Amino acid sequence: MENNTSFLSHLESSDKVALEHLGHCLTYAELIDRVSKMAQYLDSLGCKRLGLYGDNSLDWMIADLAALEAGLTLVPLPMFFSDEQIQHSIEQAQLELIINISDERVRPLLTVNHSEQYQNYELLYLNNKPSITLKNTHKITYTSGSTGRPKGACLSERSMISVASSLAKIVNPDAGGTHVCLLPLSTLLENVAGVYAALLNKLRVIIPPQADVGLSGSSSLEIDKMYNSLLTHNANTAIMTPQLLQVLVFHMEKNNLTLPELNFLAVGGSKLSAHTMAQAKALNLPIYEGYGLSEACSVVCCNEPNNERKGSIGKPLAHATLKIADDGEILVTGSLFNGYLGLNEQPNKDGFWPTGDLGRIDDDGFVYIVGRKKNLIISSFGRNIAPEWIESELTTTPSILQAAVFGDSQAFLTAIIFSPDPTQARENLNDINKRLPDYAQVKHVIFSQTPFTKENQLLTENGRIKRHNIEHAFCEELAIVYQENTHKEEVNEH
Repeated sequence: MENNTSFLSHLESSDKVALEHLGHCLTYAELIDRVSKMAQYLDSLGCKRLGLYGDNSLDWMIADLAALEAGLTLVPLPMFFSDEQIQHSIEQAQLELIINISDERVRPLLTVNHSEQYQNYELLYLNNKPSITLKNTHKITYTSGSTGRPKGACLSERSMISVASSLAKIVNPDAGGTHVCLLPLSTLLENVAGVYAALLNKLRVIIPPQADVGLSGSSSLEIDKMYNSLLTHNANTAIMTPQLLQVLVFHMEKNNLTLPELNFLAVGGSKLSAHTMAQAKALNLPIYEGYGLSEACSVVCCNEPNNERKGSIGKPLAHATLKIADDGEILVTGSLFNGYLGLNEQPNKDGFWPTGDLGRIDDDGFVYIVGRKKNLIISSFGRNIAPEWIESELTTTPSILQAAVFGDSQAFLTAIIFSPDPTQARENLNDINKRLPDYAQVKHVIFSQTPFTKENQLLTENGRIKRHNIEHAFCEELAIVYQENTHKEEVNEH
């Protein structure tokens, strides 16, 4: 067991509550004891590569920390992954054992050699014998990206501790002692930036089941449940994506609601519109926008209390260094991953990883995201337009739930929109265009009859649009727009 500099050694044994799930609590002393005993048990099994599948719970976090303490390689298997993605992750990572937490879905996907029970865990032994050598890899996090098959980013325990420690320093534990987990623990953002950082700050971490925060479905969201979880648990800190924040803001505005105990709500994952930020601030929501990527072990930059700037993703955290390449791409170093499993992709010769994001850094060190390098639209007039910017503005209204913007090498932009009320959406679009420069205005709109979802391959597993798939699905409509309506300026529905 490798525990000289383990995460567990950074925790202080005490009678203070560390984790809580459905009213059941574990103190820091009990957590350390449970994790230590399970680490010894896992170490005795002789399996070096483990998978972890199950809903958010105390058992999930204990297993996660126990594998870390035992120096094993753990692969969290997200419940929102498709069957094919789960099987691909298991096969590529050559997992020897799946730790299954009270879930019937995963077993039929496996060829199980034998199984046994350990406390609340079902241990499913597989026939895999790892042939790929992993060095200094204690977690493999699979990210779906824009393609169907996820890639496994290999992370060290040291890197995860470094990132969690940096985040713990910017959130003052004296400002409140309760973190509520909203996102799946299988995502690096909640796992490292949420729980690990909160435990280092000696906070009380409340872990509701995903159904209790309104995220049990594949693509649906019951925002009233998420709001009630934050309210009833007196959440002081939490993490969410811009999409979740947008819906929360609408819900709170509509029902005249508040979250008075919330002191730090970190938002990251995609671009946050200035309009949504302004709405959130008007509701006294303490929004701190950040930025990160799996290849950098989660969070790289974040705004913080008394050190924030409107429109930015904050300054680099203590462990990270950022610079801008000649073409505007953000390059990052500090606590980087060890590469993708089975792929030969490494940082450049200077030790920086190309993020694929375009950005800038102001004179005070605050970083701004402009868009994705591969998504950049260059109009026929030579104007560079980041579609994420326009899409974030379009989706600030409840009448436009989803949007994808196109127009590379064209004279104007076209948006493919999913709306519950197309008539209202057209009216809102006219208002949005008025606050955009002329070259960035949407001149034509195509209404999708169905939402973009993971099931129809128009959304990634983490909720980002699959731009190429959407363009392909609507290629005929887009061709008609640009062939027949090039010289029209009004917004038309197709």
